[in-house]
Amino acid sequence: MEKHAIRKALVRLSWAGAAFALAACDSGSATGGSGSGPLHAKVDGAAWEAEPIGTYATALASSPGCLLIGGSQTSGGTTTSLTLTLYNVKDTGTYALGTGLTATGGMGQVGEGSGGGGKGNGWITAGTGLDGQIRITRLGAGHITADFNYTAAPGKSNTLTADKVVTEGHVDLDYTGTLAPVADKDGGTLTATLGGKAYNAADIYANLTDINGNAGVTINTITSENAVSISLAGVTAAGTYAVIWKQPTPRSIVVGHNGGTAETCCWGAEGDSAEVTITSLTAHRVKGSFHGILVPQAGRPAKSPLTVTDGAFDVGIP
Repeated sequence: MEKHAIRKALVRLSWAGAAFALAACDSGSATGGSGSGPLHAKVDGAAWEAEPIGTYATALASSPGCLLIGGSQTSGGTTTSLTLTLYNVKDTGTYALGTGLTATGGMGQVGEGSGGGGKGNGWITAGTGLDGQIRITRLGAGHITADFNYTAAPGKSNTLTADKVVTEGHVDLDYTGTLAPVADKDGGTLTATLGGKAYNAADIYANLTDINGNAGVTINTITSENAVSISLAGVTAAGTYAVIWKQPTPRSIVVGHNGGTAETCCWGAEGDSAEVTITSLTAHRVKGSFHGILVPQAGRPAKSPLTVTDGAFDVGIP
């Protein structure tokens, strides 16, 4: 099934998203209210408000629905910066933070440094797909208003080990540039409850072929903790399709990272009792739902079946 290659490719997408944000920026419920400036929040419970000089909001024409928002505050000789990078966002609504370039949502960062030389520590949302959220209440005509919160994990070269927790964030800023249109093929979401635990895809890739390259639908998703893949051979229209692994039209749901623990790896094999419903299928987008009970894969750590509920997807097809 080429699961190794698929997941390695998606991991590269996740890292590409993080690198994009770092290069571009250099550096519960989302409810604002910790300050009065156009960009403010609490960082580890302490009030933070961006200083006017250096505060920015910029739309990037090179990426659909992409906005960079950031600012910094210097206090007691330490400069703390916050950065939000949003992808595939075209309207008001609530979006997950902790996602990459291919999903609808974005990521958050925290930077901290003192003195000269450009040295400091950085934190970034870990890519779980559930690291926080942003609730956008105004977007358009060159302006964004939103509330946000997120937890950021230490970056690779960070000398500190504790997460940074950003709460009560609020942005109310004009942005420069033009927000690039989000086409039907751009972005997407896939959510589910896996054995009682929430899953929200951090990166997503879909196409109109099965795992063998024939007509069908394949959706591959990943987070820093887990992965969900759906492959439906021979499916070219809306309908409800039972998971069945036998040729000539194998249809599958696979959950888990290769090499993971018993909590994360791996399910989906002959004997599954599951189904996928396609509610809309076009050349550039697929929508639907899924649920069922997946059996453990042979030779993997998982020993008990996995119950999948509330599965839903709305995914662009490049």
